[in-house]
Amino acid sequence: MEKIMIIDDSPVQAAHLKNILESDYQITTVQEPQMGLNYAREQDFSLILLDVVMPGMDGFVLLKKLQEEVATRHIPVILITALSDIENEQRGLTLGAVDYIYSLSTR
Repeated sequence: MEKIMIIDDSPVQAAHLKNILESDYQITTVQEPQMGLNYAREQDFSLILLDVVMPGMDGFVLLKKLQEEVATRHIPVILITALSDIENEQRGLTLGAVDYIYSLSTR
């Protein structure tokens, strides 16, 4: 079974995504960006679903770190965020996200 990691500081949003995907994928949820980076280094994920707006290290910074490391740059990252402006979407795609999905926040 393929592994997906959800990195989102909102337990509600992470649980919602997990409920949608868990019948077909092995899901790991992480609320702290640094912990997500550590897990990405240690495990073989097929995909990362990443929130952008998080305290401390935001999703853009984490995406940049994932892209800079040989051990993690191959993992596709989809940004899922409440930020709907084109500038943030372009920034995320330029940093290496494979997609940028605008989602109404459930926080």
